[in-house]
Amino acid sequence: PAGAVAPLWLGGPSALAPDSDDIDTRIVDWAVNIIETLNYRFDNWIELNEWSYFAVVLGTVFLWVWLGALVWYYVIHRDDTAGPIYFPLSEAIWKAWGCLASSSTHTREVQTSSRVIGAMITVGGLASFSLLTGTISASVS
Repeated sequence: PAGAVAPLWLGGPSALAPDSDDIDTRIVDWAVNIIETLNYRFDNWIELNEWSYFAVVLGTVFLWVWLGALVWYYVIHRDDTAGPIYFPLSEAIWKAWGCLASSSTHTREVQTSSRVIGAMITVGGLASFSLLTGTISASVS
């Protein structure tokens, strides 16, 4: 018959199914709204709490040490072509802390992969200590 509409299961139009572009736009808008809200709350926390700068610096340092240690631990155990190597996670944490605290620690490494990881942790350490310097100068003024 004229003017008949195909049922949904045949792919006919429906007022209940929104346009897919509209769904994507709503998801993006929701994600942007969440990010802006979190950014606003973080800025307020930084400005209102006296010790928040030091908490951010401490969190950054711990993040660099743990991420660097886990990557180092994984790479050392992946590259054990000469046989099993005794390299506990505690040793990886100590090496990562050494590279973070001292910019020349990674130069004693022999393997190229260890040197690259050490250099990345050193750059993270430089960024962390520049954040610490900025935090101290902001709290003094």
